[in-house]
Amino acid sequence: MALEKLAWNGYRQEKTLSAGFLARDGDGRPVVLKRLDSFVDPRVPEWLAEAWHPGVPRCLGQTCDDTGTWYAVFSFLPGRTAQEILAGEPGGLPWQQVLPWLLQWARALVYLHQQNEQPLAHLDIKPDNLVIDERNRAGLIDFGAARFLQSDEERPPVAYAADTPQALTPQYAAPEQAGRGCGAGSDLYALGLTALVLLTGRSPERCRSLPVSQAAAHVPDALQSLLSRCLHADPGQRLDQADELAFALERIGRQSPEHTGETAVTREEAQPEPVRLAAPLLCVWDGPACGCELAACLAGSCDVLVIDANLLNPRADLLLGVPGHLYRNRPPGQSCGLEAALQAQQQGRLTPQLLRTLAQDTAISRVRLLAGTVKLEDYEYVHLDSLHQVIQTAQLLADLVLVLVNRTIFDAFTCLALLTADRIVVPLKAELGTFREVNRMVDFLISRHHLPLDRLHYVAFPSDRQHDLSGSTMAELCDNRLAGRISASVKRAAGRRTRPYAAALSDKNKAEYGRLVEQLDLPRLPRKGDT
Repeated sequence: MALEKLAWNGYRQEKTLSAGFLARDGDGRPVVLKRLDSFVDPRVPEWLAEAWHPGVPRCLGQTCDDTGTWYAVFSFLPGRTAQEILAGEPGGLPWQQVLPWLLQWARALVYLHQQNEQPLAHLDIKPDNLVIDERNRAGLIDFGAARFLQSDEERPPVAYAADTPQALTPQYAAPEQAGRGCGAGSDLYALGLTALVLLTGRSPERCRSLPVSQAAAHVPDALQSLLSRCLHADPGQRLDQADELAFALERIGRQSPEHTGETAVTREEAQPEPVRLAAPLLCVWDGPACGCELAACLAGSCDVLVIDANLLNPRADLLLGVPGHLYRNRPPGQSCGLEAALQAQQQGRLTPQLLRTLAQDTAISRVRLLAGTVKLEDYEYVHLDSLHQVIQTAQLLADLVLVLVNRTIFDAFTCLALLTADRIVVPLKAELGTFREVNRMVDFLISRHHLPLDRLHYVAFPSDRQHDLSGSTMAELCDNRLAGRISASVKRAAGRRTRPYAAALSDKNKAEYGRLVEQLDLPRLPRKGDT
């Protein structure tokens, strides 16, 4: 895409900056002009001309001064730099204040690193290049040192010619950058070091010389551990995935009672309007029929949004009675449902209102479905934090969000839903081999991802009491986490029907699901009579 050329005399200079200046355009709007020859990678302004992310400046065009020097024109991200904020707090900033900024900066890096086939690394992250506005929204500025890296298939740091110019700041640069190499992990190192500087008020040189546990002993252990992973001197041992960093920061925030949300506000700012509490999140692990029937029962007292994140075997549209033509007849190149929601999130334009339009009506009143295409290539470049953000947006839209995932424990979407859900339902056949298989996967998730066992609920589905294991045996096999059993049904087994079985459950199944809902004791869920 060729950048639009803008007239030089349409700008009024206001402040000199590194390799450029802050100005006003002809309409009085603030913009940033930066010399094109100051960019290490000349492709970066072109890419930023198509960027749509609230934490990343967009390139609006080019202009030339009277001497023939060309400038890239960028949108202005308002606010103070992190360095300016730190200057007023020489002893460092509270971690509760810094955490939501880190999360937003990490999400900006997710966008840079995973929006393209070639990751774009910023390579000059430091407090001077991180801004926070009056609404506590954080952004990332100054892409002069940014460069495109190798495809994600080639993980070693990129080496570049000795005569290639660099615009990095040595005090914050990762060790490998001194050896003329860099990778996506270089950005995470610099962000981790910046976080330590903000939390302690110490110089970056001093922060490098101290263990994180000593430098920031006042922050939660989980945050210390995360920063230590970011600051590993060996790129091969360092945390190098921005979406993993964002996910970990989100978990720390959710688990910390002192942290109340992504944006920190004063008492005065918090007054104007009440904020809707996030709806409970229920994950059904490899049981789409059980999940859809459970959604139908819950819809008797609340609005339910089902997200079919089972990319290997998406079936919710069939089980909930969504017309197939909605998927078959879409125009070429046009996304829909979950795919469109993920795309909107990556472009920084996902809202509850947009998500409402992307969710589809089903054959069951008060149940809506968000499901995408069955083409796996549509999700090839989707990153983990995008689904996380879609789920969080959905929690502001419905009374309950139910996510369907597949059984594969190495599936990123599955692990995300399991680790963030308020309750996890595991439908499984009431036979010894199936219980053993599920228990092995649970043990793996506990050791690898610290899966919270208190949220796990086994459900025998479909249950045949004449041939199944006894209730006491099943309870013993799952350490008393058996929450119920849902009986087999001839109508369910018959398959294709005018109305899906979830919309015409037998009285027996309705009663069984009712008891299951009581066992789950979902938080913040409207009870019958509340709506």
